[in-house]
Parts: sequence; C-alpha cells; structure tokens
Amino acid sequence: MWKKASLKPQKSSGNTASSGDLINKILIENVGQIKEDLGDCSDLIVRMIKHKENPFAFAVIHIDGISNTPKIDEHVIEPILTNKFDPASRTIKDELQQVIAVTNIKEKNSFKDILSAIVSGGTVILIDGDTSALILDTKEIESRSIVEPTTQTVIRGPKDSFTENLRTNTSLVRSRIQSPNLRLDSMKIGEVTQTQVEIMYIKGIADESIVKEVKNRLQKIKVDGILESAYIEGFIEDEPRTPFPTVQNTERPDAVIGNLLEGRVAIFMTGTPGYANSNSSIIIANCCDKEKVKASICLILSILLFIITRFVDLCKNKWQEG
Repeated sequence: MWKKASLKPQKSSGNTASSGDLINKILIENVGQIKEDLGDCSDLIVRMIKHKENPFAFAVIHIDGISNTPKIDEHVIEPILTNKFDPASRTIKDELQQVIAVTNIKEKNSFKDILSAIVSGGTVILIDGDTSALILDTKEIESRSIVEPTTQTVIRGPKDSFTENLRTNTSLVRSRIQSPNLRLDSMKIGEVTQTQVEIMYIKGIADESIVKEVKNRLQKIKVDGILESAYIEGFIEDEPRTPFPTVQNTERPDAVIGNLLEGRVAIFMTGTPGYANSNSSIIIANCCDKEKVKASICLILSILLFIITRFVDLCKNKWQEG
C-alpha cells in the first residue's frame, strides 16, 4: 500500500562555522564563539560567575523566555555562588552536579550540542580550563491548559483534548495505556525550525514494517521548517485523492488510544504556536487497514450492483407493461 513519497528538494540553510568544533579550555573564547553563532541576541543571557572564595570561573548561558529563569537563579546560580570548590579537585563537574538541583544533566564537548541545547531552552555551564560543558534541562514554554475538544465533541466519553505542548499530549496517552510495550521514538524535522516529532505505537500490535516505513518517510523530509501537521500529512500519505483516508488527525486522546490498540501509528509534533484552538498536532497513519479498505470496496460494489439490478428490473417491467 505504501508508495515512494514525493519529497520537496532540500533548501540550503546556513550553519554556524563552529557547529562541528569542540570547545577549548579558554572560557572567554568559548563564550565569544557562542555569542557569535547566536548573533548576540538580546534574549541571550550570559552570566559570568567568579568570586574570591571560588578559584574557578563559570559561565551560565541560556535564552530568556524559553528557559525557566527563576529555576536557574535558585537551583543553578545560587549553589555555584554559595559553595566553595576545591582548587585541587579534578572533578569539578562532579562537584557541580552534586550541588545543582536539576535532574537531567548531560556533559557535552561540541559547539553543535551546546547551541542546540541553548536554542531548545536548556542551560549551559562552561568552566574555565575545562574542555566540556554541562547541559541542564531548564526548558519552559508557555502553553494553554487542557480543555474540552472544540471540533470533535461527544456526548459520552472523556472531555479532554490535546494542546500545543507535545509532552502534555504524550502524557495524556501514557496515563491511559500503562503498558511497557508502548513505544515513543523521537526525531527532529526541519533544517531551520528543528521541530520535534515523536512516533507512538504499541509493540506487538503495530506491524513493525509499517513502523519502519513511517520512520523512513519522516526521515526523508528535507525542508527548512515544519509549522503544522498538514506539512507531514502531505509527505507521508499514499493517495491524496483516494476516498479512503490513509492519514487522519484528531484532537482527542481516546481516539488516538483506540487507533493504537488497532495497530495504527500515531505521529505527535509540537503544535502551531499562537493559535489557541490549533489541536491538529496528532496524526494517525491508517497504513494497516488493507482489510477494512477491501471490505469497504466490497460493500460499495454490492450496493451498486443492487441498484443496477433494480434499475434493470424496473425498465423490464415498464417495457412489458407498455
């Protein structure tokens, strides 16, 4: 049922000169390189930390508006200012991880990873004399609360709907399918926007070949940006003009759950920002419905055959009467 997707040609997008370089031991140079790569934007916050009791110099970097600034001030900057680090210690990053009250901390040494973390809402800590940085998960993006569906209303059943926040949407499904076989694979699409897209399916129910095909089609999408789920639908669907939908979208978590239990694949993506009622961030690939399509065709053909035979009988009766 799957055919080769027709993809748009990839557009060129500018990459920073340091995207593949590694950071060095000189703190000032590393900070300067990050400012240059990000254009020294007005919302880029760079906090240089050094005091008399602490022999080490630090730089805490994040973007205001997409990172949790109060959390950074209280759980990152304050512990660095109030704790004294041993100048003879060779494990300064280990000491930092013990005093910083942030759960998800990673260690990276390339500018590409550092820049990606900063523009995603993370916080980067650079240490003078060290060739690696700590990346903290401090992302915070404003989103609306869960409300009743506006386009797919029902009398009975759950009254919650998806929002523009991807993690909120996946949690609505996970809270109802508490199975270790529920799988969620992540990728980013869009050379410029780097839109996060996640594929959800139930292992053992969904056809593995279909899951693999969905992933391959998504990975082949080479465009500058994905702003709405309709972009992805146009790339992955088989027959745009067929009366039988191969792709559908929904704003209801229970609809996604029902489709997952029938072996379908759900595609989540970050919703369209700025539109309060934009809930079309969930796509369901109906690529395993061959039997249902055949049954629908047989039903239509049987109805047409009945109509034709009745028409022939009526014409015959009128001819005999005439």
